[in-house]
Amino acid sequence: NFGLIYDILQGLRESPAPETPDDYAKLYIECWDDEPNNRPTMNQVVAKLGIFVAKTNEVKKNGKSSTQKIDQIITSKNIEKAFSLLFNASKKDHILAQCYVGTCYQYGYGITKDETLAFKYYKSVADRNFAAGQLQIGYFYESGMGVKKDLKMAFHWYEKAANNGNLIALCNLGLCYKNGCGVKINNSKAFELFKRSAKKEYSDGISMLGRCYNNGIGTKVDKKMAFELYEKAANLENVIAQYNLGILYENGIGVEKDIDQAIYWYEKSAEQGHKNAQIKLEKLVRS
Repeated sequence: NFGLIYDILQGLRESPAPETPDDYAKLYIECWDDEPNNRPTMNQVVAKLGIFVAKTNEVKKNGKSSTQKIDQIITSKNIEKAFSLLFNASKKDHILAQCYVGTCYQYGYGITKDETLAFKYYKSVADRNFAAGQLQIGYFYESGMGVKKDLKMAFHWYEKAANNGNLIALCNLGLCYKNGCGVKINNSKAFELFKRSAKKEYSDGISMLGRCYNNGIGTKVDKKMAFELYEKAANLENVIAQYNLGILYENGIGVEKDIDQAIYWYEKSAEQGHKNAQIKLEKLVRS
């Protein structure tokens, strides 16, 4: 589940768990880099959060010119000014600005970090059927950020966001069914949700579908199919798939054993902050 992400926010320095969505994992690894100069700027974080919006149909709802104005604001080098402009836009009922204000409060960019206020802003846009806000509300309920932890509510909001076309939420919903998060475990349902997400070329969905075939989750074990899916997701820069692909190459699972390829993919995953991949890489290089 996403419990590890919450621990990271509390100061834990660990690699995200294998099922942590790749978009979240990369962002949190970067935000908690031990070297402050390596951490992303406010506009970089907001831009990456924009990926969550882009993986749904909501940008169209806001209008092109309106969205461009928000883009100009978030690329400002003055983070305090950027927050002020976003805040003013949010008061004029600009839904995308309201979502980004929630992001600023969540990470403390341009304003004192306040997860309770972040939740408030995300909830405001979620109640207006904005899928990116619904996704974030689901995450906040799952991790207990800014609100009391409630797995059933997390499932509820992930489902709403998924129904509104958000691919991250669709994959998260699959994880809920797989792990029994706020709903009874249903591996067949999880498999179908991962499959739907994968068909939309979402790398986490592709990676999780590979995991299903590798471990027989909601489907028959098919190591060759697992390899093909991990490879596809890995080529989309999915850090978890790159690590898993390294494992398959190292052990000759679903593909002919190839230590050079294993090293290559462990290295790719390690470059993105996956600590277990770094450990595997060091062991293979020494041997």
